[in-house]
Amino acid sequence: MSGVCPKCTAKRPLIQEIHSAFAYQAPLDALVLRFKRGADLACGRVLAQLLAERAQFWPRPALLVAVPLHRSRLRERGFDQSALIAKDISAKLGIPYQNAIQRIRNTGSQGGLSATERRINVRSAFQAKDLSSFPHVVLIDDVATTASTLNACALACLRAGAKRVDAWVLARA
Repeated sequence: MSGVCPKCTAKRPLIQEIHSAFAYQAPLDALVLRFKRGADLACGRVLAQLLAERAQFWPRPALLVAVPLHRSRLRERGFDQSALIAKDISAKLGIPYQNAIQRIRNTGSQGGLSATERRINVRSAFQAKDLSSFPHVVLIDDVATTASTLNACALACLRAGAKRVDAWVLARA
């Protein structure tokens, strides 16, 4: 049996590699929610440290970019969990970080949506700054479920000049 996804063979994926530090299951799922919904920033720093420890063995990018929240969600939550993770990883691994993607449309929550609904929900929701001087970009996010959000961000990065986009996430559902 081949290790290559048949869909990926037919159409080149936007993201070259998605690396996950953990599976989204107990006890990690509770820790992610404690960080994200409970605003436990110390928990977030521990999770970022765990991701950084794993990431040191993955292909090294020229730039880290966080999957951004919409400004209305940022006001509600008070912090952007992906940006905090990305900044911590940047500091730990010495990889530059930039706030290079903007969520230009409020997509609402992806929770409870099917894969198709998630893909439609985030279509054209992101715009990236010029990334032509950063050939390899890594997107940072907390959880990847269907990778719809990551793919929408990757498309924005590729349109902005990145040649390769990978993703590093705390957990994969």
